[in-house]
Amino acid sequence: MKLFSVLDAANSEDYQSWLRTWSDWPLHEVFAHPEYAKLFARDCDRAVCAVQETADGKILLPLIVRPLSAERWAGAGNDHFDVVAPYGFGGPYVTGQYDMEAFWRQFQKWAVESNIITAFFRFSPYAADIGKFVGVVEASGNNVIRSLVEGKEGIWQDYDYIVRTRSRRAEQSGITVEFDETGEGLTNFIRLYYLTMQRHNAMQQYYFSEEFFRKITTQLPGQFFLAHAMYQGEAISSYLVLVSQENIYYYLAGSDESFFKLHPNQLLMTAVFRWGIEHGKKNCILGGGYDGYDGVFQFKKKFAPSGAVPFMVGKQIFDMTKYQTLCEKRRAHELTNGKIWDISTAYFPAYRSNSD
Repeated sequence: MKLFSVLDAANSEDYQSWLRTWSDWPLHEVFAHPEYAKLFARDCDRAVCAVQETADGKILLPLIVRPLSAERWAGAGNDHFDVVAPYGFGGPYVTGQYDMEAFWRQFQKWAVESNIITAFFRFSPYAADIGKFVGVVEASGNNVIRSLVEGKEGIWQDYDYIVRTRSRRAEQSGITVEFDETGEGLTNFIRLYYLTMQRHNAMQQYYFSEEFFRKITTQLPGQFFLAHAMYQGEAISSYLVLVSQENIYYYLAGSDESFFKLHPNQLLMTAVFRWGIEHGKKNCILGGGYDGYDGVFQFKKKFAPSGAVPFMVGKQIFDMTKYQTLCEKRRAHELTNGKIWDISTAYFPAYRSNSD
């Protein structure tokens, strides 16, 4: 028997069922935890997880359900929704024997019955392949993955030579690394993270609140750690790393450019890899850049010269007629405010934008 359900984190019974399903799953991927999904749900949104359970297998697909009635351009009486995977990697995560064809058929039925117009998926490199079911699957930049199974020496030798050189110089300068698995040093990380966002003129959506970071440290114990590069008693670079059973994720980072000449990040990243090796992890996922093959991407790739893999996303339209109506409604709304709305295929769904 294949049981399909959509669990809502706001419902106490559903929440406990979601948490129990996640806890029984050996891989414990942090991105499928209900508390992680809740981080990205506004007050008007719902954090849900589409689940299939068989006798010896599971599928978990966490999503955020967003009401279009919350958008001024759509109108308060709009009874439609769209869904998006939480920031990071959204699955679908699987274990054991599962039936993806049956899952997608039931998921699509739920979406149509729930007035959901579109879905946007961010596929994990360790997720099941559902490309043949989703309308469009395409690469959106690259992820850099640092395999950890080669051990400390193997990784060191695989680095670009400049990483080895700068790591040694950082150590000779007196930089040390401290790990924090409780969140005690979160204030240092937040300070450095905001400095970095200002330096990069980051979009507002990346200015996560202090509450966001504190929820990670309080609601996801054992699923994160902080790594700080210390110089003369001061944190000069700091990483927030997420932890799953087999993998660790270089998630968010902050640094003080005043100390770049000491090269703390090369030493800090090396220390994170060593933490992963010592805790039996197989990979560290570094992610990509802000914009294609930019400097951030190039920095990461120096730690894993052959570790770049495509970051795949999925786009599904469940009702094309309503989708096109929404696009025209957004265009008309913007025109009344003196703006030209370019319905571009570069952003999905086309009736939304980065600021929505």
